[in-house]
Amino acid sequence: MMNLNLLKLHLISLIGLVLVYSCTHQKTKATVPAPSPKMGYNKLTQEWKSYWFDGTAEITSYELIQTRYGEERKGKAVLIFVTEDLLQAEQVKADKRSPKSATVLKRNTTKEFLTGIYPYHIMSSTFSWIRNPESFAKTSLSMQEWCGHSYLQLNNRKTLDFTRHSYFQGEADQSYTLEKTPTEDQLYNQIRLDPNKIQADTLSMLPSLEFLQLNHQPIRAYTALLNVQIIDSIREFEVYYPELKRRLIIRSEKAFPYSILGWEEDIPPHRNIATKILTIKTPYWNLNHRKDSLERKSLQLYEMD
Repeated sequence: MMNLNLLKLHLISLIGLVLVYSCTHQKTKATVPAPSPKMGYNKLTQEWKSYWFDGTAEITSYELIQTRYGEERKGKAVLIFVTEDLLQAEQVKADKRSPKSATVLKRNTTKEFLTGIYPYHIMSSTFSWIRNPESFAKTSLSMQEWCGHSYLQLNNRKTLDFTRHSYFQGEADQSYTLEKTPTEDQLYNQIRLDPNKIQADTLSMLPSLEFLQLNHQPIRAYTALLNVQIIDSIREFEVYYPELKRRLIIRSEKAFPYSILGWEEDIPPHRNIATKILTIKTPYWNLNHRKDSLERKSLQLYEMD
């Protein structure tokens, strides 16, 4: 009788172990992250290194036509490209180079335009690993106008981790994850890294955070038709989102350093256009004295109010 009871206990223990293993095994499978779209390592030429590792940033100013509230507004846009070291885990600028950091190409985009009496100030930043098969590290967006401000951030880790703070009802203090997907914000950086890796395709893509926030669209990937063509010395990258009825065309120089000449964004019946004014290379972080404000005149940028 005792042996029979012991046998029952052994059977119960064995069943418990099987159940524990089964549950644990299923949980492990469920938490495996979705595969990431990889571009492969960027092969940096000596020409690329000489241009981007010279201790300066590239600053380009643009004439901007931006539609807001159904009317076209004139303004200015600026693209700032620079290389720097980013902490790989925290995804913030490293104080100094270390095994914990890696080099990124950073793009800051600013837009300023007036809507009647009050201004809009928009800035987005995208950080792209230059020697990592993961396409980008992080994108952030801040938007300020007299009604209030919004801040969005997308971190590329095991998943795309999204955070938003906004003064709009239904958008405030959000945090969730998205599946790995190519992003429109990364497209500008990849043009500067190696445009030959961008091929015509139909894919799932996350539109720019700026577009999604300005138009209060759901933050998710949409089907996108990507096309690339070369016209004389210009390379055009066209992205069309059928569901959004939105078309974006980015124009860059065909030859290195693949400078961004401008872009058009069609959202019928409206269109946003940026046309290049001037490009300079300078360590702008050192130009912070009153006399250095003269540098803005060469870029034809506004005086500050």
